[in-house]
Amino acid sequence: MKKILLLFILMTTLSFADLTGIGNGKNETEAKNNALSDLSSKIQIEVKSEFNSKSTENNNGYSFEDASNINLRTTNDFLGVDIKVNKISIFKDQYEAVAILSSDKLNLYYNKIKIIDESILTNFRLTDSGSKIEKIDHSDQALEDLKKREKYSYVILALGGQISKPKISKYDIEKRKATLKKDLHERVSVALNVIGDIGEDDRIYFQKELSSSIKDKRIALGYIENGSEDYYIDVNIIENKAQKIPETYIMPEMTNIRINAFMEVIDSYGETLFSQNISGEAEEIEKKQAMDLALDMLKLSFNNNLKVILGE
Repeated sequence: MKKILLLFILMTTLSFADLTGIGNGKNETEAKNNALSDLSSKIQIEVKSEFNSKSTENNNGYSFEDASNINLRTTNDFLGVDIKVNKISIFKDQYEAVAILSSDKLNLYYNKIKIIDESILTNFRLTDSGSKIEKIDHSDQALEDLKKREKYSYVILALGGQISKPKISKYDIEKRKATLKKDLHERVSVALNVIGDIGEDDRIYFQKELSSSIKDKRIALGYIENGSEDYYIDVNIIENKAQKIPETYIMPEMTNIRINAFMEVIDSYGETLFSQNISGEAEEIEKKQAMDLALDMLKLSFNNNLKVILGE
C-alpha cells in the first residue's frame, strides 16, 4: 500500500526545547555556515526520531513516509536564529559560531506557514483561469510553496510545536497539474480557409504555404470543413502585390512583394476568438526570393496567432 505522508496532520507531543548548532571556520562566515549546517542536522535528528517513534502508529489509516527524505540543508529557511561568533585562537584565524533556535520563535514559523497557505490556495485557484501555460505555472508555484511549507513544518516539529494540515494537499495539486499537462498536449482540429479577391491558383498556393508552416504537432489542420473541427481560421488576402523598382546608379532593378491579410480565429460555437491583420513585405532582385521572404513574415504572424487556440 502506498505510503502517505502524515507530516501535516501530526499533532506532536514533544516538549518545547531550544536547538543549538555549533560550527568552526577560518573566518566568521565559514563558522556561521557550519553552525547553521549543524543546526540543520540537529533538526533532522529530532524529526527522524519523532517519525521513528510514531512509525508503528497507523491511526485513521495513515502511515509515515521514510524519514530519510527530510532535507533541511538550505540555511535560508531558518527564521529567528541567534548566532554568536567568537575567535577561539590568538595564534591563527579560527572562529567558533553558536546558532541557537529557541522555541519562543515558533510564532515566526506559524505566521510564515499561514502566508504560504494563502499563496498555495491562491495559486491553486488560479489553475482554473488564464492560458494553459499560466495554469501549469500556478500549479508549479503551489508545489514549490508546499515544499517550503514542509521545511518550516520540520522546524516546528523539532521545536515541539504542532503542525496543521494544509488546506490543499500535494495529491490535489499534482492531480490538477497532470490534467493540465494532458490538455496542453492534446491535438486540436482546425479548418483553414483562404479567401479574398485572388485567383484560385493563388488561393491554393497561400493555403498550402500557410498550412505547411505549422510545426506544432498538436494542430491537425485540414482544408475541408466536416463539422468535427475545434476551430476555424479564415485568412482574407486583402492585397497581394508585386511591383518592380527601377534600377538606379547604386541599386539594380528590384522586385517588391507586399502581402496584406486579415486573419480570424473562430471556435466550434461560431464565436470569434480574435481577429488581426497579418502582413509581409520584402524587396529582392529575384521575384521568388522576395515572395519567399514576404511569405515568411506572413507565416510567422500566422503561427504566433495560432497560440490562442492552444491556450498559450
